[in-house]
Amino acid sequence: MVIGAIAAWLQVRVGRESHVTGLLARAIDHVGSDNPDVRVGGIYTLERIARNSAEDRLSVMFLLATLIRRRVPWNRPDGSGTAGFTEDVDMALPWLRVRQPEAQTAIHVLSRRLVDPMTARLYLARTDLGGVQVNDGGRLGNANFNHANLARAWLQGVLLDHGTFKGCDLRAANLRRASLISADLRGASLRNADLRDADLRGALLSTADLRGTRLTGADLSDAVMDGVVADEATAWPDGFGTRGNG
Repeated sequence: MVIGAIAAWLQVRVGRESHVTGLLARAIDHVGSDNPDVRVGGIYTLERIARNSAEDRLSVMFLLATLIRRRVPWNRPDGSGTAGFTEDVDMALPWLRVRQPEAQTAIHVLSRRLVDPMTARLYLARTDLGGVQVNDGGRLGNANFNHANLARAWLQGVLLDHGTFKGCDLRAANLRRASLISADLRGASLRNADLRDADLRGALLSTADLRGTRLTGADLSDAVMDGVVADEATAWPDGFGTRGNG
């Protein structure tokens, strides 16, 4: 009886794994479709697979990060292929959901991380995510956004702890109440960004551009701030002043 039960369980497991494999294959085909609606549907299918199959969650996470890197690489306007800031932030540029709906959808799925963000790092460096929107409470911690374009991103209340944003363009980004504990923001441009009430404890802000940045109510305890660039429009937390290191 026991042997029969084990055999039946194995048959169910093999059948289930075969079913999941088929779903994965179809979802990946859909993500590669020429039809943007089919691509978005494929991304949501990958999320459903990840929810129902713990063994596939990391693979789905990496697949979606790869999709984003391929769909929205960040290159200079001169076509040099090297990531870099544009001269000015285009405030009239449509949100990412309009320009690249599949990249926006993939970010939404990743922000609902079905695995512990500290399990494996998301690699989203040198991606063009200008105007991306993430829901309040989204989890994108432990992600590599080095040299990415996040200008005018809406990241209010998003958990970005332990992320790396070296040389990242975060100009005019909404980071109000965002959690950036121990984040690496060295050399990032946060010019005119909204960091009010953000948690920046232990963050590395060396040589970051904070001109016009709103930091009222932000927690800069133990933040490293040598060489930051600020001006009279920088709104510091109460009692912080314009010291070079908090």
